[in-house]
Amino acid sequence: METSKDTHVLIVGAGFAGMKAAQVLSRNKSVRVTLVDKNNYHLFQPLLYQVASTGLNPSEISSAVRSTFRNRSNVTVLRAELSGLDKEKKVASFNGDKFSLEYDYVVLCVGGKTCYFGNDQWEKVAPGLKSLKDAVNIRNRLLGSLEEAERLGRLEVDLDQLTSVVVIGGGPTGVELAGAFAELRSKVLARDYRAFDPKKVKVTLIEGGPALLGGYDKKSSDYTKKRLEKLGVTVHLGEAVIDIKPDGVTTKERFIPSTNVIWAAGVEGHPLARMVTDKIDNRGRILVTPELRVEGESDLFACGDMTYFGHDERYPRGLPGVAPAATQQGERAAKNILALLQGKELKKFEYFDKGKMATIGRSAAVAEAGPMKMRGFTAWCAWLFIHLIYLMEFQDRVIVFLRWVWSYLTWQWGVRLIFGAGEVPMSVPDDHPAVKNKPADLSAEAEPQESKP
Repeated sequence: METSKDTHVLIVGAGFAGMKAAQVLSRNKSVRVTLVDKNNYHLFQPLLYQVASTGLNPSEISSAVRSTFRNRSNVTVLRAELSGLDKEKKVASFNGDKFSLEYDYVVLCVGGKTCYFGNDQWEKVAPGLKSLKDAVNIRNRLLGSLEEAERLGRLEVDLDQLTSVVVIGGGPTGVELAGAFAELRSKVLARDYRAFDPKKVKVTLIEGGPALLGGYDKKSSDYTKKRLEKLGVTVHLGEAVIDIKPDGVTTKERFIPSTNVIWAAGVEGHPLARMVTDKIDNRGRILVTPELRVEGESDLFACGDMTYFGHDERYPRGLPGVAPAATQQGERAAKNILALLQGKELKKFEYFDKGKMATIGRSAAVAEAGPMKMRGFTAWCAWLFIHLIYLMEFQDRVIVFLRWVWSYLTWQWGVRLIFGAGEVPMSVPDDHPAVKNKPADLSAEAEPQESKP
């Protein structure tokens, strides 16, 4: 069967899976590809925590999708959001049905969303970290709290809530955030404030399980805990969160006052999944066949965090939500579409596990790949190299590398700006828990505290 020149493949989502699928399909000039995403950029999610902790700019971990495909004439890039799928007519609608596209095949790869395990009301006070908006919001909230602590610290106000950070979830994201915030507090901000001591900002990591980095070797988990505690992070293991409110976090064991709570405890399928199929698991993920087709569909494929791939005995809960898994799935989905067009047999997806790693501050990490296990500075160097290689744009690799070198040598992180998405108000409301019914303005009688060196 000859490849049809009219074959149109619609890819929804410009993450790792979508980008790879588009790259593979673009090599066949007889296939038209339309890559659609609600943003006009590809985001390198593994470095989001560095944006949240003021280490990098948003532009340094993202790249314009159009620039990647500027020399691929059979690829069209659109900024839009899928709003409906008519599977009988093979028509996809976008932006609230404002326009539509006919298709022959669809590859769905829009990622996942933060899972609060039935407590969605916590989202407002404990944001997750899945997007640039989330990262900037977290950064703004933290810096805004510290600015407010500097103002209110001259009055008789309890600053515990404003000068505290609580990270919920002891996976790679939670560990990396906690380590980065600890170093930001003790090394970067140490001389920036006068009314309070930044070194006394509390960083707490809460994990409901018995160990950090679940799924890692026990020695790696133990090393991670000891390393974080050396950085000054308070680690609570085996504590389930009961409630989160604007004034802090309640677990089964204690109450931790904080206006800066970050949720890094779970991921579930994207809401779009329920729009296109009823074949989903209890976490809202699309059920796929070994060939990555949506179950019960012949022309719909799905990849990445929005799917549950239950055909690998090594991962009974589904494949890990990491870039290599999504990239490999995107490639296999694209190759299977080409196989369909050419009358060839589809191949089952086989995940090649390249390992896993997590950083703990600026000079330590844990890395595991099969029998090989590294901890400490060597693992950190490996982490740096791999993450630089995976950045999409060469200029981003250069900029990020130079910024890392500069911050390593000088302890100066230069992205401590409050702006854009998630910008906080100039002052907290008078009834905010941190104010404790104290006056919110500086009075002439207020005696400023002695400046710290």
